Amino acid sequence: MTNDALDAVAGRLGARPPHYPLRVTARDLDTGRVRSVSTLVADEGDVGDPAGPSLLGLAGAAAGADVATTVLGGAPARQSGEMCVAITLRELKRPARFCQHYAVNATGPNPLAGTLGADVADAAAIIDGYEFGVLHPTSVEVGLRLRRGLRQAYLQHVTGPARARRGSTIALRLKLRRVGTGVRFTRTVRLRIPRGVHVGRHTNKLSGTDVDTGSDPSEEELVAIFQEGGGGATEQPPPDTVAGVRDQIEDLARYVGVTATIAGRQIRTYRDPALRISGDARVAVTVRR
Repeated sequence: MTNDALDAVAGRLGARPPHYPLRVTARDLDTGRVRSVSTLVADEGDVGDPAGPSLLGLAGAAAGADVATTVLGGAPARQSGEMCVAITLRELKRPARFCQHYAVNATGPNPLAGTLGADVADAAAIIDGYEFGVLHPTSVEVGLRLRRGLRQAYLQHVTGPARARRGSTIALRLKLRRVGTGVRFTRTVRLRIPRGVHVGRHTNKLSGTDVDTGSDPSEEELVAIFQEGGGGATEQPPPDTVAGVRDQIEDLARYVGVTATIAGRQIRTYRDPALRISGDARVAVTVRR
């Protein structure tokens, strides 16, 4: 590239650099509309990534934000959906995959777009963080499933047995209320009491996951995500093996379900595939031998 001017970009044509395909496909679950974008991303790892981070962070964040903005054909403040990412590396036998579930309640042209872009950029940052060689992506696939409205319910009350033995499994009845409609309903979930819990009375706290704040990224913010190497979702040290790169990418998947806390121990208890359950409630249980 020789010039990025007001009306055009100028440059010299020649042989393509090493590159790999990036494809982002989004489906509107309300209308069935599908939008996709495909591009080729230059792989500059073998020449030291002269721009700093690899171009995947910028290209992936921009493409994800663009398709998420256009597929719904509007700007709903409340959105729900999921994203699945598959990154194939020449150095790995199987792709690194992760999926995220979203429930956004915010304002802006598309409040979900920035969150999607940051998650893609986080995956790119993990690849960039590998210090013991150059990794070569061969393809990146991003799938989005989006819909209008906030699929969320609040946990308002929980009931369960008054007594339980250590190591046993108890049934808890969650009383929930749907956001938007106000409809009340219940879910029954099972919780295993840890064997190491001491005998006596305990308060079992069940905590849901709040909605995502969301943000609609400007051009400057997308560049900042690219330059900073992701959205900062992972705080793990850089991986020291190629398999560790895949593991860290797959660990990007966030748990967005209900967590039980008993005697200081946190136990993942329940995740509704269709709803984000928020709020918390408590129930007492006496643990016996």
